[in-house]
Amino acid sequence: MFFAKITRMRLSGILSYNGDIRRELYVNRCYSFLDRLTMYSRFCVFLIFIAFSCGLGCSSRDCSQLPKHFRTYSEAHSIISHTRFYYEDSVRTWKSSWIRRASYYSCDGKLGFFVLDTNGRTYIHSGVPIELWFAFVKARSYGSFYNRYLKGRYRLKGLHRLK
Repeated sequence: MFFAKITRMRLSGILSYNGDIRRELYVNRCYSFLDRLTMYSRFCVFLIFIAFSCGLGCSSRDCSQLPKHFRTYSEAHSIISHTRFYYEDSVRTWKSSWIRRASYYSCDGKLGFFVLDTNGRTYIHSGVPIELWFAFVKARSYGSFYNRYLKGRYRLKGLHRLK
């Protein structure tokens, strides 16, 4: 649209300078070509957007499709990150020395998955009450809160231990 306006201004400058009828017809053809091009490019962008959003939406799971057990942490993390949840939240933990990011995913708004990313590992806890997530977000020390209220509790069930 912006390109079409600039081109029209340039072409109208030629018109006002020369005033030739043949050029006016040419300019009118250019206007209609630019209008069609602009409409076509908008339509293409719209189709690309729809295809991309459907691709993302179609590949994600619903909460009802979550498995009861996971084989590994990486499988659990992959499935959880590609599922649509009723409630999702995350916090960047810049004030923590070892926790890089924390996320919470809940299907029902009461209990959910607590995912903690550290310098080298990802910890996943299941069945964590949403009130505990809200308290974690407001905590003065994320590490202390995690060690006191989450560590060793709310374990992700059904994982095979890797040695």
